[in-house]
Amino acid sequence: MKWNKKSEKIPENTKQLTEIILENRGIPKSAIEEFLNPMHPEKLKNKAVGFDTKQFTAAVAFIKKAIIDDEKIVIFGDYDVDGICASAILWQVLFKLYKIEHPEGLNHPVPFIPHREKHGYGISQTAIEEIIESHDPKIIITVDNGVVAHEAIAYARQKGIAVVLTDHHQPEYIEEKPIFPSANCVVHTTQLCGATVAWMLARALDLKLASQLLDLAGIATIADQVPLLGANRSFAKFGINALQVSNNVGISALCKAAGIVQSEISEGTVGFVIAPRINAMGRLEHGLDALRLLCTRNKKQAEDLATVLNDTNVSRQDMTKQMLDLAQLQAEQLAEEHILIVFSEEFHEGILGLIAGGLVEKFHKPAIAITRDAGLAKASARSVFGVNIVDMLREIKQELVSVGGHPMAAGFSFLPENLDTIKMRLFEIAKESISKEHLEKSLAIDCQIPVSLVSADTVVALLVFAPYGMKNPQPVFEISDLTIQEIKSIGKDKEHIKLRVCSSTDEMTPAFDCLGWRMNGHYSQLKVGDTVTIVGTVDINEWRNKQFPQVIIRDIKAK
Repeated sequence: MKWNKKSEKIPENTKQLTEIILENRGIPKSAIEEFLNPMHPEKLKNKAVGFDTKQFTAAVAFIKKAIIDDEKIVIFGDYDVDGICASAILWQVLFKLYKIEHPEGLNHPVPFIPHREKHGYGISQTAIEEIIESHDPKIIITVDNGVVAHEAIAYARQKGIAVVLTDHHQPEYIEEKPIFPSANCVVHTTQLCGATVAWMLARALDLKLASQLLDLAGIATIADQVPLLGANRSFAKFGINALQVSNNVGISALCKAAGIVQSEISEGTVGFVIAPRINAMGRLEHGLDALRLLCTRNKKQAEDLATVLNDTNVSRQDMTKQMLDLAQLQAEQLAEEHILIVFSEEFHEGILGLIAGGLVEKFHKPAIAITRDAGLAKASARSVFGVNIVDMLREIKQELVSVGGHPMAAGFSFLPENLDTIKMRLFEIAKESISKEHLEKSLAIDCQIPVSLVSADTVVALLVFAPYGMKNPQPVFEISDLTIQEIKSIGKDKEHIKLRVCSSTDEMTPAFDCLGWRMNGHYSQLKVGDTVTIVGTVDINEWRNKQFPQVIIRDIKAK
């Protein structure tokens, strides 16, 4: 693995260390205060986060009038974490506003979460027909989808339904100009996630109600892996704070079912524990149950739903492992290609993104996982930094039925008979546009630090950089001239490694532990007495009410 050190400076204290990390993040002096002390989402300006203020104002007025006029509204969401949270935010605000205006009214807003297998991704004609039959709405508000649904939105308009489009995905472009569907109003920005677009709209409708839903905005911001800078950093920070004290019975029940302490929720807890359980429903069952969990006020129902989400996530984990093993066998035959494309009818559509993501993690190449369902091939793509996967797919748009997503993740569909043609075209495009540098696995390192900075003081000083995520990763350091005093294999299956190390040059600095999760096999050649350089993050281990500094290993090189 290539080590990419961002700074050659070696700090002597935590103040210098903080300055180096800020410099590495590209934070100018004028923006340091805002970065270290993010603005509360209540104070964010619409224009500053990329909204067309004219369209935004029109959408707010349109929705307020619809509520006053007692018109039926359907909120059209999505089945992933972002879409579920976006639906929960906007529905709860609109429902309460409707009940204030019409206490006995029956036309209250309703949410609609498409079923992955029945409706496909996003707003579709099939879904609109079902909505008309079930709810006969006057207005559909999309959340976290719709920006490329030109035909479906045109169909809804033909049926006499007004459409307010809210989304954050990349629109289609003609001559560098974004082309949006023919909705009545378009609330769009690529700077936020879908749920925080919905939250900003909800804030404009009722600030007090929206402020009570920052916990959901925080979950979505972290789960959707948007860059955690600027407004997204605000939503992540204050969203986590809200989650830790949230009185949402669904969140509390989910924490209990997952075995986590709500008051200790962090970005890691959201990304690796909460989000996967919400996502699992849309992948394998129906995302509507996840929405119910986030919106219910009934403790017993919340507990039952949390159990369902937890059990479904276990099934998802087992299925993903089996399918990823199959995908890796195919990927190993594509060593010369700059993109990995795997196909099997055994792949479950709901875990295609996880399969693609697993391949990216193992091989460090953009990856596409494909399956076939009901006469249509469905695919999910994941990318590496510097490769815009959506732009690549739009180069073969004529071969596809649908395509949409982000630079790092996308979904698309096509006719199965075009599989070989599409694979060959993408292999060609990848070799032309993806350099070998993009495919070289590298480890970003903030700087080298002396052993004296492996301390509790350093951990405390680094807290100002949290929450961590894309564009603001947890600081990683190089620590040189370490001597291994002890080596242990730990964990149930002995797959982790624990080292006790000390400085080879500074006898006054205490020894400390280094943990490598799932790294035992990688470093079996290490032995006591070896001098090594370790790259990792500085952490705290609490044991018997005492705190000890430790390093979580990312890589090791022996002299």
